[in-house]
Amino acid sequence: MLMAAIINGGIRDATYKPLLLPYIGRWAHQVSTIILISLFAVIIYYFIKRYKDVLTLKHTIIISTIWFFATLAFEVFMVLVLSNGTVTKMLSAYYIWKGETWVLVPLSLIILPVYFLEKLHKQT
Repeated sequence: MLMAAIINGGIRDATYKPLLLPYIGRWAHQVSTIILISLFAVIIYYFIKRYKDVLTLKHTIIISTIWFFATLAFEVFMVLVLSNGTVTKMLSAYYIWKGETWVLVPLSLIILPVYFLEKLHKQT
C-alpha cells in the first residue's frame, strides 16, 4: 500500500496536478484521494479475499488499526521530517470543512477491511 500511495502522489504531481491547478485550483488532491482510496480498496479486497478463511473480525480490526496508524506515522514522517513542515501544516490536511479530503484515506483503512471481510464471508 505504501508503494501505491507513493506512485499515486508521483503521478498526481507529474501529470494532472499541473493541468488542474489553473482551472479548478487545488482539486488535484481531492482527485488523488479518490484514486488512492480506490487503489487501497483493490489491494485490501484481494488481501482479505486471500486470507478470508483464517481471518476473524478481531484479526481484521487489528490489521486495519495497524494500517491506520502506519499511515499516520508515515504522514508524520513525510511532513515533519522529510519536508520540514509543521504540525499545523500536517493537521490542515484534515480540515474537511475547508475542502480537504485526506481524512477519508485513513478512515478507509479502518472501514474497508471490515466491510470486505463481512461481504466475502456472506458470499461463502
